[in-house]
Amino acid sequence: MVRPPEAAAFLVRAWYEDGQLRARITYLVEPGSGPHAQVTTADPAEVHRHLAEWLHAAGRATDDHDR
Repeated sequence: MVRPPEAAAFLVRAWYEDGQLRARITYLVEPGSGPHAQVTTADPAEVHRHLAEWLHAAGRATDDHDR
């Protein structure tokens, strides 16, 4: 029997502080577990990198459930 993938969440909260963009990134791959990453950054490229890593990890978690 194939189980459906677990829920996953990626949250970015962004704001301006001292004239610079700041972003707080929190993401979870498995419900009930602690955040896999929680960082504060002023670099939009870092937000993009974390999102790409999260999508990769979420896809890997989904693939594991298909086996």
